[in-house]
Amino acid sequence: MACHPWPGLQHPCQAPQGDVLVRHGKFLFDWSQVLAVTNAGPWRPVLLQAIQNFKASGALEADIRAALKNHFRSEELDLDLDLGLGPDPKPPVY
Repeated sequence: MACHPWPGLQHPCQAPQGDVLVRHGKFLFDWSQVLAVTNAGPWRPVLLQAIQNFKASGALEADIRAALKNHFRSEELDLDLDLGLGPDPKPPVY
């Protein structure tokens, strides 16, 4: 039986690789928060994998940084060193 998606909608099997990486990264990000809140296991390696997925998807570093600032354990993160992100960009001075 052939699969015919609704007109104008992309079939899930034809999703761009970047979209799949972002969705998996979001899942891992959320899972790392569950682990962090419940102390059910090491959350940092899961978060690092989420970041790798976001980077591989082509997500902007500013977007990744903004998401990480909302993580439950954001105060424990050194975004520049631990997570391999560049220094926080400074706004231009006019």
